[in-house]
Amino acid sequence: MAALEIWRDDVNARGGLLSRPVELVYYDDQSNPANVPSIYTKPISLDKVDLLIGPYATNMIAAAIPVIAPYNMMTLGIFGPEVNRQFHYPKYFSMLPTGPEGVLGFSKGFFDLAGQQSPTSKTVAITAADAESVRTAADGARVNAGNAGLDIVYDKR
Repeated sequence: MAALEIWRDDVNARGGLLSRPVELVYYDDQSNPANVPSIYTKPISLDKVDLLIGPYATNMIAAAIPVIAPYNMMTLGIFGPEVNRQFHYPKYFSMLPTGPEGVLGFSKGFFDLAGQQSPTSKTVAITAADAESVRTAADGARVNAGNAGLDIVYDKR
């Protein structure tokens, strides 16, 4: 939240966005997808916000897009790798530190580094938590392992 407050203050010091001051309105979904529909309906219909920043994580993003889409609003999701592949919502933008490679980007650097070691690795174990975003990242790791010519000897969540 501190980063958004710094951004708001910086933008407002320069005259705001579209000549209007930025105001932050936020609600806590408690990381529970069941809370997401009402959490996103409120700022859209009652608070009349112009931009949505969030939700955070695949499970919350997947619950929010069907609520946001009928309002034709843009939203920025954080840490939801490939979540929009099921919705194809054109006004959803994902902020991920992995760049344009999506799910492959989470593990690509690790496999690139492993390929530079001597002796080179021949096998890999993949473990993941039982959560959508982590399962998706593990899917990318499987692809990267195959591309690196590594045998997956353990693959559990």
